[in-house]
Amino acid sequence: SPVMELCSPDVLVESFEEGHPLQKTQPSKALADLGVKMFLKMLFEDNFVHADLHPGNLLVRIKHADGSVGLTKVDHRDKNELVVLDPGLVTSLSPKDRENFLLLFSAVACGNSELASNLMLERSPYQACTNQDEFRADMKRIFQTMAPTQGQDAANANSAESLQKNGLRLADVKLGDVLTDILNTMRHHQVTIDGHFATLVMTVVVGEGLGRIMHPNYNLFAAAAPYLVSSLSGSEMDVLVTQLRATYGAVSYTHLRAHETPEHLVCRLLLEKKKIKKIITKLN
Repeated sequence: SPVMELCSPDVLVESFEEGHPLQKTQPSKALADLGVKMFLKMLFEDNFVHADLHPGNLLVRIKHADGSVGLTKVDHRDKNELVVLDPGLVTSLSPKDRENFLLLFSAVACGNSELASNLMLERSPYQACTNQDEFRADMKRIFQTMAPTQGQDAANANSAESLQKNGLRLADVKLGDVLTDILNTMRHHQVTIDGHFATLVMTVVVGEGLGRIMHPNYNLFAAAAPYLVSSLSGSEMDVLVTQLRATYGAVSYTHLRAHETPEHLVCRLLLEKKKIKKIITKLN
């Protein structure tokens, strides 16, 4: 953090922070939870994201039970703590672009290429696609590469069914390649997006790299589901709930809980949130 009393327009003085480089830290699910939750909070709650979050900008240290910090654990109550360096490059989205990002991210979480394609076509600020069917077909091909095929031909895999069974595990798919392929496909078909939106997508690509370092099998979208639901509201929530119902049908809460998958979790929480919102409206 800046040492304000020593700073001037020409000089920036920052605190020295102890910690082990992330690359030299033993990977663990607990560390992955800590890093992913930090990233998802920036992404979905704060809308103020560190845009250069590569491993060299992250240190791991120990926070002791008494509040002090160090490099080694001395008590079972000690916990890992992440130190984020060099926050000079950040990005945030306008309300409209943030809504589009949330809806697109939710569509990808559902493994639904048709939903994602429709959202891109409907909400692109300068959409000039001359062959929408071909665009949808190319998007479907990209989504099929996301599905863990377990020995099957990826071209014949049903991405939605596979994602329902396994979720999106970072060990099974290079999310960065998928997102980059989506951006390239949008450019090829002249379905444009805002520059800040593209920057945020590339930030997610970097975030994927962090996830792989900390825990290769981390289910990114399962962790993101509660953030998606809490972030969506108003018209954007109505749009997604409608699309999810069209995709998964009129499923009951009991069914969703009994067979819950990452995309069912998104659907159930959105439906419950909308139900509660209606009840509050009636009470008022």
